[in-house]
Amino acid sequence: MFQMMAASMRRIRPDVQVHLLTLGDTVVPAGIDCDAVFRGEIDVSLEQCWERLMVEETLCWSRYVHSDLFGAPTVFVDADLLVQKDPFALLSNEFDVGMTYSLDPLARSMINAGVILVDGRNPDKVRTFFDTLASLVSSYDAEEQRWNGDQRALDEMVGRDTIAKIETSVRDIEAGGIRC
Repeated sequence: MFQMMAASMRRIRPDVQVHLLTLGDTVVPAGIDCDAVFRGEIDVSLEQCWERLMVEETLCWSRYVHSDLFGAPTVFVDADLLVQKDPFALLSNEFDVGMTYSLDPLARSMINAGVILVDGRNPDKVRTFFDTLASLVSSYDAEEQRWNGDQRALDEMVGRDTIAKIETSVRDIEAGGIRC
């Protein structure tokens, strides 16, 4: 899946730097199409990571934005995503962190953690955002640490009520001093 996502991104933006974010000793196949591999440190076994997958995911993002590999602009995408349009074109809206959302009031989560855009002009705010996200997910019960905790935390950080009031396709929300 990662190869398809990377190929779709490079089709749209041939000059893009693709970084694979993974955990600890995860085996990365030789010849995978990425410019860098970031290995988030883990304090449990890889098997135990599966039991708290959303904690490990958000901790990895947080550690990445604190690393030397982090450079702006950055688009975090799930490996199963196929890119159809240039996501970097969205970074002209002068926000620190951008997310995709659903206005479906019945949706379990209104914000999708599968695509997160980072402007990066304010790296300290970006780091604070991801640190807060990881901390929230780490505080949830085991089920949400395993699945959907990342999206619940994003809903909480931005405010589900605020998201529900969105009337346009682009919305500027102030969330804890971070422009979303």
